[in-house]
Amino acid sequence: MSTDLGGEIDLLIGVVLGLVIAWLVHRTIVWIRAWWYRWLGRRGEANAESLLKAAGYTIVDAQLRLPCRYHVGGEMVPYAVRADFMVEKDGRRYVAEAKNGTTASDPRTTATRRQLLEYAVVFAAHGVLLVDVPGRRVRVVEFE
Repeated sequence: MSTDLGGEIDLLIGVVLGLVIAWLVHRTIVWIRAWWYRWLGRRGEANAESLLKAAGYTIVDAQLRLPCRYHVGGEMVPYAVRADFMVEKDGRRYVAEAKNGTTASDPRTTATRRQLLEYAVVFAAHGVLLVDVPGRRVRVVEFE
């Protein structure tokens, strides 16, 4: 009884090669998607900066990262909050967040509202600005 392993080895090599190619295609798509969103984000933030300046705000800082912490059951949990801009107008400082999507730039969207509320609590500023890039407007958001 003789067995021909050549066909089985060829099949195994084909399957492995197919898996490697599928993995490479997947990684390439992931990389392109990440690059695309970074490019859109930079373009959106450049547009947001122009909108803020046109509305009379002076850019004090960009891409601020503030370390914070909270306690859960006596354990300290560190985290960081990142805001797009710190701006100033008429001697008052504001934290500004740029949003590019139509739902994200709506302050009634739960995630956006919560993010802006966190900024209002964490940053020592007079207020929070929502820069609606698609709508080309700067909105002051205030919490009671």
